[in-house]
Amino acid sequence: MSIVLVIVGLMVALATIKGWRDWRLFRDTAVESSGKAVQRMHTNYYARDSDTADSGWMDEYYLLVQFMNGQTPIRLMEHVDETRYAAMWEGTTLVIRFAPSTPGVARIQWEPEPPD
Repeated sequence: MSIVLVIVGLMVALATIKGWRDWRLFRDTAVESSGKAVQRMHTNYYARDSDTADSGWMDEYYLLVQFMNGQTPIRLMEHVDETRYAAMWEGTTLVIRFAPSTPGVARIQWEPEPPD
């Protein structure tokens, strides 16, 4: 049992370190590029919460955006809220911030930022 806990602990530590490295890389080297929304995706599923009586249909919204890193096209799929999903149509131009050395480390730069 203790070996399993050590292995799980190592996996969590490695995932945390990778996330921290990606965050620093993005913070230190991110550049902006324009991208276009190429696809909108909406999923609907039934979620059951076994700890409470809360169960029901859930919606998730995604935008697939394509941008360029030099001559290389990159695709980014980002989870968005329903309001942003409704406002973004295929072909909409968006600003993307990404790390050029690792373009998978990217985010849509929303203007203006939503309130917390």
